Amino acid sequence: MKILKALTITLALGIAVISCTKEKKDEVANTSKSGNSSDSSEAIQGTYRVNFEKMAALFGDRFPEGLEQYIYVEKDSIILITRFEQDIRYGFKHALDSNSYVDNDDSKVILKKKGAELFFIDPTNQGIFLFAIETTLPERNSLLKFIRLQEEITQPTGSFPNYRANMAALGQKMYFVFDRQEGEGLYLTSINHITKQITDEAVLSLKGDNFPIGGICAANGSLWIAASNHLEKVDPATGISSFESVKFGTDPYQELAGLAFDGTNIYVAINREPTGPDEVNADLYRYSIASNTATKIQTISYPVNGMDYVNGKLIITNANSINECTVSPFKVTRSWAVDQEHLANIMGITHFGNETWVFLFPYGGRPNTFGKIVLN
Repeated sequence: MKILKALTITLALGIAVISCTKEKKDEVANTSKSGNSSDSSEAIQGTYRVNFEKMAALFGDRFPEGLEQYIYVEKDSIILITRFEQDIRYGFKHALDSNSYVDNDDSKVILKKKGAELFFIDPTNQGIFLFAIETTLPERNSLLKFIRLQEEITQPTGSFPNYRANMAALGQKMYFVFDRQEGEGLYLTSINHITKQITDEAVLSLKGDNFPIGGICAANGSLWIAASNHLEKVDPATGISSFESVKFGTDPYQELAGLAFDGTNIYVAINREPTGPDEVNADLYRYSIASNTATKIQTISYPVNGMDYVNGKLIITNANSINECTVSPFKVTRSWAVDQEHLANIMGITHFGNETWVFLFPYGGRPNTFGKIVLN
Protein backbone atom coordinates (compact mmCIF):
# COMPACT_ATOMS: atom_id res chain seq x y z
CA MET A 1 0.00 0.00 0.00
CA LYS A 2 1.54 3.26 -1.13
CA ILE A 3 0.36 5.26 1.86
CA LEU A 4 2.29 3.03 4.25
CA LYS A 5 5.32 3.51 2.04
CA ALA A 6 4.76 7.26 2.11
CA LEU A 7 4.42 7.32 5.88
CA THR A 8 7.60 5.28 6.23
CA ILE A 9 9.46 7.76 4.04
CA THR A 10 8.13 10.72 5.99
CA LEU A 11 9.01 9.28 9.37
CA ALA A 12 12.42 8.16 8.15
CA LEU A 13 13.27 11.72 7.16
CA GLY A 14 13.11 12.82 10.76
CA ILE A 15 15.04 9.99 12.38
CA ALA A 16 18.53 11.41 12.63
CA VAL A 17 20.38 8.40 14.02
CA ILE A 18 24.01 9.04 13.42
CA SER A 19 26.49 6.21 12.91
CA CYS A 20 30.06 7.31 13.35
CA THR A 21 33.61 6.02 13.71
CA LYS A 22 35.48 5.61 16.97
CA GLU A 23 37.30 8.89 16.30
CA LYS A 24 34.02 10.79 16.03
CA LYS A 25 32.74 9.00 19.14
CA ASP A 26 35.77 10.32 21.05
CA GLU A 27 35.22 13.81 19.61
CA VAL A 28 31.64 13.98 20.91
CA ALA A 29 32.56 12.43 24.24
CA ASN A 30 35.39 14.93 24.75
CA THR A 31 33.12 17.82 23.79
CA SER A 32 30.50 16.77 26.33
CA LYS A 33 33.11 16.46 29.09
CA SER A 34 34.86 19.77 28.46
CA GLY A 35 34.07 23.02 30.22
CA ASN A 36 31.40 23.14 32.93
CA SER A 37 29.21 20.34 31.63
CA SER A 38 26.57 19.15 34.08
CA ASP A 39 25.38 15.66 34.94
CA SER A 40 21.82 14.32 34.53
CA SER A 41 20.76 15.53 37.99
CA GLU A 42 20.93 19.18 36.92
CA ALA A 43 18.19 21.17 35.18
CA ILE A 44 18.07 19.60 31.76
CA GLN A 45 14.28 19.75 31.32
CA GLY A 46 12.96 21.85 28.49
CA THR A 47 12.58 22.07 24.72
CA TYR A 48 15.64 22.09 22.46
CA ARG A 49 16.10 22.53 18.73
CA VAL A 50 18.37 20.18 16.78
CA ASN A 51 21.34 22.04 15.34
CA PHE A 52 21.52 20.49 11.88
CA GLU A 53 24.64 22.51 10.95
CA LYS A 54 26.60 21.21 13.93
CA MET A 55 25.40 17.65 13.35
CA ALA A 56 26.45 17.82 9.70
CA ALA A 57 29.86 19.26 10.66
CA LEU A 58 30.44 16.51 13.25
CA PHE A 59 29.23 13.54 11.27
CA GLY A 60 29.07 14.63 7.63
CA ASP A 61 25.49 13.47 7.23
CA ARG A 62 22.79 15.14 5.16
CA PHE A 63 19.68 16.29 6.99
CA PRO A 64 16.18 16.93 5.61
CA GLU A 65 15.53 20.35 4.15
CA GLY A 66 12.50 22.41 5.11
CA LEU A 67 12.19 20.83 8.56
CA GLU A 68 13.08 21.72 12.12
CA GLN A 69 13.54 19.04 14.76
CA TYR A 70 13.04 19.41 18.50
CA ILE A 71 13.62 17.39 21.64
CA TYR A 72 11.58 17.77 24.79
CA VAL A 73 13.20 16.49 27.99
CA GLU A 74 10.90 15.76 30.92
CA LYS A 75 12.27 14.51 34.24
CA ASP A 76 10.40 12.86 37.09
CA SER A 77 11.41 9.42 38.40
CA ILE A 78 12.59 8.73 34.86
CA ILE A 79 13.80 10.91 32.04
CA LEU A 80 11.30 11.03 29.18
CA ILE A 81 12.76 12.23 25.90
CA THR A 82 10.44 13.00 22.98
CA ARG A 83 11.63 13.97 19.52
CA PHE A 84 9.36 15.86 17.17
CA GLU A 85 9.69 17.90 14.02
CA GLN A 86 8.07 20.88 12.35
CA ASP A 87 7.67 21.70 8.70
CA ILE A 88 9.02 25.25 8.36
CA ARG A 89 6.70 26.38 5.55
CA TYR A 90 3.29 25.61 7.03
CA GLY A 91 4.00 24.44 10.58
CA PHE A 92 2.98 20.77 10.38
CA LYS A 93 4.34 18.87 13.36
CA HIS A 94 4.60 15.24 14.40
CA ALA A 95 6.43 13.24 17.03
CA LEU A 96 9.27 11.03 15.86
CA ASP A 97 9.70 8.85 18.93
CA SER A 98 9.43 8.91 22.71
CA ASN A 99 11.76 7.02 25.04
CA SER A 100 12.05 6.65 28.81
CA TYR A 101 15.35 6.27 30.66
CA VAL A 102 16.16 5.55 34.28
CA ASP A 103 17.71 8.62 35.93
CA ASN A 104 21.47 8.49 36.56
CA ASP A 105 21.86 5.06 34.92
CA ASP A 106 24.96 5.69 32.82
CA SER A 107 24.77 2.21 31.28
CA LYS A 108 21.61 3.32 29.47
CA VAL A 109 21.90 7.05 28.86
CA ILE A 110 24.18 9.99 29.45
CA LEU A 111 22.74 13.49 29.30
CA LYS A 112 25.27 16.27 29.35
CA LYS A 113 24.60 19.96 29.09
CA LYS A 114 27.18 22.61 28.30
CA GLY A 115 25.92 26.16 28.14
CA ALA A 116 22.82 26.17 25.99
CA GLU A 117 23.69 22.85 24.31
CA LEU A 118 22.49 19.40 25.31
CA PHE A 119 24.41 16.26 24.37
CA PHE A 120 22.55 12.96 24.41
CA ILE A 121 24.88 9.94 24.25
CA ASP A 122 23.86 6.29 24.29
CA PRO A 123 27.04 4.30 25.10
CA THR A 124 25.36 0.89 24.62
CA ASN A 125 24.73 1.45 20.91
CA GLN A 126 28.25 0.98 19.56
CA GLY A 127 28.95 4.41 18.16
CA ILE A 128 25.39 5.60 17.62
CA PHE A 129 24.79 9.05 19.02
CA LEU A 130 21.67 11.16 19.03
CA PHE A 131 21.65 14.90 18.83
CA ALA A 132 23.77 17.87 19.53
CA ILE A 133 21.10 20.32 20.62
CA GLU A 134 21.18 24.10 20.60
CA THR A 135 19.37 26.87 22.43
CA THR A 136 16.21 26.22 24.38
CA LEU A 137 12.85 27.23 22.92
CA PRO A 138 9.36 27.76 24.37
CA GLU A 139 7.77 25.04 26.49
CA ARG A 140 6.89 21.95 24.45
CA ASN A 141 3.10 22.24 24.66
CA SER A 142 3.28 25.52 22.76
CA LEU A 143 4.70 23.51 19.82
CA LEU A 144 3.14 20.05 20.13
CA LYS A 145 0.69 19.13 22.89
CA PHE A 146 0.26 15.51 23.97
CA ILE A 147 -3.26 14.40 24.90
CA ARG A 148 -4.74 11.21 26.37
CA LEU A 149 -7.66 9.13 25.19
CA GLN A 150 -10.80 9.80 27.24
CA GLU A 151 -12.58 6.65 26.00
CA GLU A 152 -11.46 3.68 23.90
CA ILE A 153 -13.12 1.14 21.62
CA THR A 154 -10.87 -1.68 20.41
CA GLN A 155 -11.23 -2.69 16.79
CA PRO A 156 -13.19 -5.98 16.53
CA THR A 157 -11.15 -9.14 15.99
CA GLY A 158 -11.13 -10.23 12.37
CA SER A 159 -12.10 -6.87 10.93
CA PHE A 160 -9.79 -4.92 8.71
CA PRO A 161 -10.19 -1.19 8.08
CA ASN A 162 -9.85 -0.08 4.49
CA TYR A 163 -6.47 1.74 4.47
CA ARG A 164 -6.98 4.62 6.91
CA ALA A 165 -10.51 3.95 8.22
CA ASN A 166 -11.32 7.65 7.87
CA MET A 167 -14.46 8.48 9.77
CA ALA A 168 -17.64 10.47 9.11
CA ALA A 169 -20.04 11.57 11.86
CA LEU A 170 -23.72 11.39 10.95
CA GLY A 171 -26.47 11.38 13.58
CA GLN A 172 -25.06 9.43 16.54
CA LYS A 173 -22.84 7.20 14.41
CA MET A 174 -19.30 7.22 13.06
CA TYR A 175 -19.17 5.61 9.61
CA PHE A 176 -16.22 3.75 8.05
CA VAL A 177 -15.46 1.54 5.07
CA PHE A 178 -14.49 -1.87 6.49
CA ASP A 179 -13.42 -5.17 4.98
CA ARG A 180 -14.95 -7.50 7.58
CA GLN A 181 -13.89 -10.78 5.99
CA GLU A 182 -11.51 -11.31 3.09
CA GLY A 183 -13.41 -11.95 -0.12
CA GLU A 184 -16.80 -10.85 1.23
CA GLY A 185 -16.66 -7.33 -0.13
CA LEU A 186 -16.55 -3.93 1.52
CA TYR A 187 -18.98 -3.00 4.23
CA LEU A 188 -20.23 0.38 5.28
CA THR A 189 -19.75 0.01 9.03
CA SER A 190 -20.72 2.28 11.90
CA ILE A 191 -20.05 2.78 15.60
CA ASN A 192 -22.63 4.52 17.80
CA HIS A 193 -20.51 6.97 19.78
CA ILE A 194 -22.93 6.79 22.73
CA THR A 195 -23.72 3.03 23.00
CA LYS A 196 -20.41 1.92 21.33
CA GLN A 197 -22.42 -0.57 19.23
CA ILE A 198 -20.56 -1.64 16.05
CA THR A 199 -22.85 -2.41 13.09
CA ASP A 200 -22.32 -3.53 9.51
CA GLU A 201 -24.86 -1.21 7.86
CA ALA A 202 -24.66 -2.47 4.26
CA VAL A 203 -22.40 -3.87 1.57
CA LEU A 204 -20.84 -0.91 -0.21
CA SER A 205 -21.92 -0.55 -3.85
CA LEU A 206 -20.11 2.16 -5.82
CA LYS A 207 -20.70 3.26 -9.42
CA GLY A 208 -17.04 3.54 -10.41
CA ASP A 209 -14.59 0.71 -10.92
CA ASN A 210 -12.00 2.20 -8.58
CA PHE A 211 -11.41 0.68 -5.17
CA PRO A 212 -12.33 3.16 -2.40
CA ILE A 213 -9.26 4.67 -0.75
CA GLY A 214 -10.75 5.49 2.63
CA GLY A 215 -11.59 9.19 2.54
CA ILE A 216 -15.14 9.71 3.81
CA CYS A 217 -17.29 12.58 5.09
CA ALA A 218 -20.95 13.34 5.76
CA ALA A 219 -22.71 16.14 3.85
CA ASN A 220 -26.42 17.01 3.90
CA GLY A 221 -27.49 13.61 5.21
CA SER A 222 -25.43 11.53 2.74
CA LEU A 223 -21.97 10.01 2.89
CA TRP A 224 -19.31 10.96 0.36
CA ILE A 225 -16.64 8.31 -0.19
CA ALA A 226 -13.37 8.75 -2.09
CA ALA A 227 -12.17 6.38 -4.78
CA SER A 228 -8.78 6.71 -6.45
CA ASN A 229 -9.80 9.61 -8.72
CA HIS A 230 -13.35 10.73 -7.79
CA LEU A 231 -15.99 10.95 -5.04
CA GLU A 232 -19.26 9.04 -4.74
CA LYS A 233 -22.43 10.04 -2.90
CA VAL A 234 -23.69 7.07 -0.85
CA ASP A 235 -26.91 6.39 1.04
CA PRO A 236 -25.86 5.47 4.63
CA ALA A 237 -28.81 3.09 4.99
CA THR A 238 -28.22 1.04 1.83
CA GLY A 239 -24.56 1.59 0.94
CA ILE A 240 -25.60 2.34 -2.64
CA SER A 241 -24.00 5.16 -4.61
CA SER A 242 -26.32 7.57 -6.41
CA PHE A 243 -23.77 9.98 -7.89
CA GLU A 244 -20.21 9.98 -9.19
CA SER A 245 -18.26 13.25 -9.10
CA VAL A 246 -15.94 14.83 -11.60
CA LYS A 247 -12.54 13.10 -11.70
CA PHE A 248 -9.56 14.55 -9.82
CA GLY A 249 -6.92 13.75 -12.44
CA THR A 250 -5.60 10.52 -13.94
CA ASP A 251 -2.46 9.92 -11.84
CA PRO A 252 -2.54 6.15 -11.07
CA TYR A 253 -0.55 6.68 -7.87
CA GLN A 254 -2.69 9.39 -6.29
CA GLU A 255 -4.76 8.71 -3.17
CA LEU A 256 -7.84 10.71 -2.21
CA ALA A 257 -7.02 10.34 1.45
CA GLY A 258 -9.03 12.84 3.46
CA LEU A 259 -12.43 14.52 3.05
CA ALA A 260 -13.98 17.33 5.12
CA PHE A 261 -17.32 19.15 4.65
CA ASP A 262 -17.51 22.86 5.55
CA GLY A 263 -21.29 23.18 5.17
CA THR A 264 -21.15 23.99 1.46
CA ASN A 265 -18.08 22.41 -0.13
CA ILE A 266 -15.97 19.30 0.44
CA TYR A 267 -12.22 19.65 0.98
CA VAL A 268 -10.32 16.78 -0.63
CA ALA A 269 -6.69 15.88 0.22
CA ILE A 270 -4.88 13.94 -2.52
CA ASN A 271 -1.59 12.29 -1.61
CA ARG A 272 1.03 12.24 -4.38
CA GLU A 273 4.15 10.21 -4.98
CA PRO A 274 7.30 11.85 -3.49
CA THR A 275 8.84 14.46 -5.78
CA GLY A 276 12.27 14.12 -4.17
CA PRO A 277 14.09 12.38 -1.31
CA ASP A 278 12.80 14.87 1.27
CA GLU A 279 9.21 15.35 0.12
CA VAL A 280 5.87 13.61 0.15
CA ASN A 281 3.28 16.10 -1.04
CA ALA A 282 -0.49 16.33 -0.86
CA ASP A 283 -2.74 18.56 -2.94
CA LEU A 284 -5.74 20.17 -1.28
CA TYR A 285 -8.85 20.70 -3.42
CA ARG A 286 -12.18 22.40 -2.80
CA TYR A 287 -15.03 20.42 -4.39
CA SER A 288 -18.34 22.18 -5.07
CA ILE A 289 -21.29 19.84 -4.60
CA ALA A 290 -23.59 22.30 -6.35
CA SER A 291 -21.57 22.64 -9.56
CA ASN A 292 -19.65 19.32 -9.49
CA THR A 293 -16.35 21.14 -9.98
CA ALA A 294 -13.02 20.86 -8.16
CA THR A 295 -10.44 23.62 -7.61
CA LYS A 296 -6.91 23.05 -6.37
CA ILE A 297 -6.23 25.55 -3.57
CA GLN A 298 -3.02 24.37 -1.90
CA THR A 299 -0.05 22.00 -2.05
CA ILE A 300 1.17 20.89 1.36
CA SER A 301 4.36 19.22 2.42
CA TYR A 302 3.02 16.21 4.34
CA PRO A 303 0.82 13.26 3.30
CA VAL A 304 -2.67 13.29 4.81
CA ASN A 305 -4.32 10.43 6.70
CA GLY A 306 -7.68 11.98 7.61
CA MET A 307 -9.47 15.34 7.70
CA ASP A 308 -12.31 17.11 9.47
CA TYR A 309 -13.67 20.67 9.48
CA VAL A 310 -14.41 22.32 12.82
CA ASN A 311 -15.23 25.94 13.65
CA GLY A 312 -13.93 27.34 10.37
CA LYS A 313 -10.66 25.38 10.36
CA LEU A 314 -9.42 22.19 8.73
CA ILE A 315 -8.24 19.45 11.07
CA ILE A 316 -5.61 17.32 9.31
CA THR A 317 -4.05 14.14 10.68
CA ASN A 318 -0.69 13.03 9.35
CA ALA A 319 1.49 10.30 10.85
CA ASN A 320 0.96 10.60 14.62
CA SER A 321 -0.18 14.21 14.84
CA ILE A 322 -3.34 16.29 14.56
CA ASN A 323 -2.89 19.72 13.00
CA GLU A 324 -5.46 22.53 13.07
CA CYS A 325 -5.14 24.71 9.96
CA THR A 326 -6.50 27.95 8.61
CA VAL A 327 -7.41 27.65 4.92
CA SER A 328 -6.54 31.15 3.72
CA PRO A 329 -3.73 31.76 4.32
CA PHE A 330 -2.92 28.08 4.78
CA LYS A 331 -1.12 27.68 8.10
CA VAL A 332 -1.04 25.29 11.06
CA THR A 333 -2.29 27.06 14.20
CA ARG A 334 -2.18 24.23 16.78
CA SER A 335 -0.81 20.67 16.89
CA TRP A 336 -1.46 17.61 19.06
CA ALA A 337 -0.20 14.03 19.38
CA VAL A 338 -1.98 11.25 21.25
CA ASP A 339 -0.23 9.60 24.24
CA GLN A 340 3.37 10.68 24.61
CA GLU A 341 4.73 7.27 25.65
CA HIS A 342 2.78 5.15 23.14
CA LEU A 343 2.67 6.95 19.82
CA ALA A 344 0.27 5.84 17.10
CA ASN A 345 -0.58 6.72 13.52
CA ILE A 346 -3.79 8.76 13.58
CA MET A 347 -5.60 7.42 10.54
CA GLY A 348 -9.04 9.03 10.82
CA ILE A 349 -10.81 11.83 12.69
CA THR A 350 -14.37 13.13 13.11
CA HIS A 351 -16.44 15.03 15.69
CA PHE A 352 -19.87 15.33 17.32
CA GLY A 353 -20.13 18.90 18.60
CA ASN A 354 -17.21 19.29 21.02
CA GLU A 355 -16.55 15.53 21.09
CA THR A 356 -13.71 14.37 18.85
CA TRP A 357 -12.95 10.75 17.87
CA VAL A 358 -9.85 9.35 16.20
CA PHE A 359 -8.87 5.98 14.75
CA LEU A 360 -5.39 4.87 15.82
CA PHE A 361 -2.90 2.38 14.37
CA PRO A 362 -0.59 2.08 17.41
CA TYR A 363 3.09 1.23 17.16
CA GLY A 364 4.43 -1.82 18.99
CA GLY A 365 1.75 -4.39 18.26
CA ARG A 366 -1.07 -2.89 20.34
CA PRO A 367 -4.60 -3.30 18.92
CA ASN A 368 -6.11 -0.71 16.59
CA THR A 369 -8.31 1.62 18.61
CA PHE A 370 -11.09 4.17 18.23
CA GLY A 371 -10.55 6.85 20.87
CA LYS A 372 -12.32 9.91 22.20
CA ILE A 373 -10.09 12.95 22.75
CA VAL A 374 -10.37 16.58 23.78
CA LEU A 375 -8.57 19.14 21.62
CA ASN A 376 -7.78 22.17 23.77
